[in-house]
Amino acid sequence: MHTASSSDSATPTAAGHVWAWAEPFFFPRGPRAVLLIHGFTATPQEMRFLGRYLADRGYTALGVRLAGHATTPAAMARTNWQDWAASVEDGWHLLRGAGYRTIAVVGLSLGGALALYHAARFPVAAVAALAAPYRLPRHPLMPLLPVLRWVMPYWSKRFWRPPLVDPVRLPEVHLSYPAYPTRSLLQFRAFLTRLHRMLPRVTAPALFVYATGDSVVPVAHMHRYAQAIGSAHKETVLQRVNRHVITLGVHREEVFQAVHAFLERALSPAEAEPVPPNHEP
Repeated sequence: MHTASSSDSATPTAAGHVWAWAEPFFFPRGPRAVLLIHGFTATPQEMRFLGRYLADRGYTALGVRLAGHATTPAAMARTNWQDWAASVEDGWHLLRGAGYRTIAVVGLSLGGALALYHAARFPVAAVAALAAPYRLPRHPLMPLLPVLRWVMPYWSKRFWRPPLVDPVRLPEVHLSYPAYPTRSLLQFRAFLTRLHRMLPRVTAPALFVYATGDSVVPVAHMHRYAQAIGSAHKETVLQRVNRHVITLGVHREEVFQAVHAFLERALSPAEAEPVPPNHEP
């Protein structure tokens, strides 16, 4: 990791505005709904194509924007992990308020961990965690984060490049901040500690999808989660690709198919209550 010289460099829009192409999304379809949660420093865009794929197969899909994301790193640094969890809870209540009763939660990376946390606290119909970290990557400076946050507020991403937002190439582009707010890393670590204590309360059918070549979250994290949750129905899928954001890229449909097949097994159409007409979040 490297220090970042500016907290708000290379952001696609003016400070305080949600980035273009990074807004929350809602695709109303059938009575079975899926709440989709993006990852750390990223945007709903990385879940949009999975949401569209599920909507094309009859599922209602809602993609939330986590607090502090898709604006500026400085805005994210002002949030806590409880704010991120509240963003998920807001999406849940929007769907419930719109009449949906059969709701699955699906998340990528931090979003996958938040999906498990939400499943430990609410009666979700199913939960899927994609490349969710069980702990943060090991780094010599990680133990010093409480001090470093005051002298190094941002950690730049070594391989980050400003995204070219071309609608034609959008499935291949990953929209994210150029740096990790150090305070947010501390919040991420605190959240995972809290999540570990909650995992036995996860009893809904669960799916874990990881990539064998993920340099950020090794496959071992999948096994830790699968062993820790209280669900009787657990499924694991390994995707043989070398990337962390497995919802984007040329092999993304393999992940989409795995999630859809799991939802078809876990969610009974007969149990889904009809949604009142013209009732949207």
